[in-house]
Amino acid sequence: MKEQKAFTLIELLVVIAIIGILASMLLPVLAKAKLKSNSLKGQNNSKAIGQGVTAYRGDHDDRCAPKTNGGYWLKHTDPASGNAARNGSNHVHWKVDANGEDYHYYWYWGKMYEDYLGGVGVAEKVFNDPMSRASDTYYVDGKRHARPFVDWSWNGAAESYAGGESANYDYHGSWSKNRELGSYAQGRELADYPAPGKTIAFQSGYESMLDGNGDVPCFAFGNDSGSLAPGGKSRATRGNSETTLRSFFRHMGKSVVVYADGHMEMNIVSELTPERYVPNKDGLNKWKAYGGGRYTKPPPYDFTTANIGW
Repeated sequence: MKEQKAFTLIELLVVIAIIGILASMLLPVLAKAKLKSNSLKGQNNSKAIGQGVTAYRGDHDDRCAPKTNGGYWLKHTDPASGNAARNGSNHVHWKVDANGEDYHYYWYWGKMYEDYLGGVGVAEKVFNDPMSRASDTYYVDGKRHARPFVDWSWNGAAESYAGGESANYDYHGSWSKNRELGSYAQGRELADYPAPGKTIAFQSGYESMLDGNGDVPCFAFGNDSGSLAPGGKSRATRGNSETTLRSFFRHMGKSVVVYADGHMEMNIVSELTPERYVPNKDGLNKWKAYGGGRYTKPPPYDFTTANIGW
């Protein structure tokens, strides 16, 4: 009978060591490939959203939707139809748009475009970005792991600091009389933007609405939060700036940005200048004068040294 040889312990250890070395070399490659795949999904979602916004404008005199500033997709809606449900909600936060339709001020901005992105229950999924690790909990429907559909930030700075009648949103009437026919908000016409190809419509971000009060990357940020610090207090960020920057530039150091003319870019921090948020000179001057200019002073450090997680 022929004698069968078995592996010695040393030979087994050598094989295991080789497998370990190969695995250690392969895992980073696989991890990077997964990041690139997730980034591509996020980019594709942003393009789809941009197409939805463009389609909406085509049906609304080239205007974007009324301004909202929250994260609700489901709350204050009829669960059967997804339409506005006024009963039992705070009346003062309900408004009427140019078509006479109800909407809630604390809806997520994407809800205003859901009819152009697959309808109720479908459109919201496009507003997920697999690269996002956290979202603002301001008026949201639930925990991020259950409802991660608020991953894009609309540029409201153009509205807040328009510096003239051509604001991004034109308000009519007051909240306390929001059932009057003239009491609605309408978006700005694309033709009113001095440079629609260089003016940001929306981008990857932490907050749903960038209104210019220290929440866009060309600002000096006002406070420390460290909400995205790994391990909680063990690694504090340098203020709200790094917390926000990590979300802006979550695509491996770049931000997915969709401009007012509908095209998408992958921008680095140095490219996101104030002019891309507020597209006119009067608005920029108003922006700089806001709060003594504290948000447009030079940042406390070079943003290129920020810990944005990549």
